[in-house]
Amino acid sequence: MLNYLCRVLSSLGILKVVFSTTPSVSVTSKAPNSLSFDTILCIKISGAEAPAVKPILFLLLNHSTFKSFSESTNFVLTPAFIPISFKRLELELFFEPTTKIMSHSLDAELILSDVLKKPREKILISLQDEVSKANIEKFNKKIFRRAKKEPIAYILRNKEFWKKKFLVNRNTLVPRPETELLVEKLVKIFKNKNSFFLDIGTGSGCIILSILEEIKSSRGIGLDISKKALDTAIKNSNKMKLGNKCKFFKTSLDQIFNYKFDFIVSNPPYICRHQIKNLSEDIKKFEPRIALDGGNDGLDVIKKVIYKSKY
Repeated sequence: MLNYLCRVLSSLGILKVVFSTTPSVSVTSKAPNSLSFDTILCIKISGAEAPAVKPILFLLLNHSTFKSFSESTNFVLTPAFIPISFKRLELELFFEPTTKIMSHSLDAELILSDVLKKPREKILISLQDEVSKANIEKFNKKIFRRAKKEPIAYILRNKEFWKKKFLVNRNTLVPRPETELLVEKLVKIFKNKNSFFLDIGTGSGCIILSILEEIKSSRGIGLDISKKALDTAIKNSNKMKLGNKCKFFKTSLDQIFNYKFDFIVSNPPYICRHQIKNLSEDIKKFEPRIALDGGNDGLDVIKKVIYKSKY
């Protein structure tokens, strides 16, 4: 179990695990299936990341292999079944943060909260609660996905934007906090107007739906060339009960004629094609390239939007 634990924590790229046994300890091997109820394993936790690691350790070690688990300054485990028996073994684990996933502590808490269907705050004050084997397996699978740099929003299947949780997946970009500035500006300008507007490259629908939520008298149309992205936008509009205020079309901007809009909003692809390889792993490996690639100069779609908005 300890080898498993160390492999898990190390493979995440979250922590550097250094562990050692007390020099005076003698370890006696027995038959592989021997039972030993008197064996005590003490684990001392130290290092900069110790407070953040304890909830993760608790989940990983609260496994059917162990008879009991109690948390104190040291972790004390009484194994109910182990292949090797020893009188007493003390392990010291020292955790050092690495730079691979900077938000590892928060991500682990969010994943655990999602698996257990409990708020993070409740989990942190109820660490003695038992965790089922099925939930441990779910947690491990999601942790390993995050270790491969998959965005936490895709793992949790949602992202908070403008005070609402939007469904997201690998067919849509992950909504960014800075995009909220665009929504904020438009809401201030058109707050008390009966506006009809166009959202180009709607993706998850976070922009158009946030505006519709704020400006009650407004109506909108969302365009995207990805059917799967539009399916997600439609699910979000139904979830927010805004389906009667907007329509979504699978088409490019070039195919829109005979409409007059009060304003056009867009968060189009703007990354130069040759610079995509320089983006962070979580973006270039997981987010849809079609929503990132802005052409040779990054302005392909932006130019079309500006040209089309003149007429």
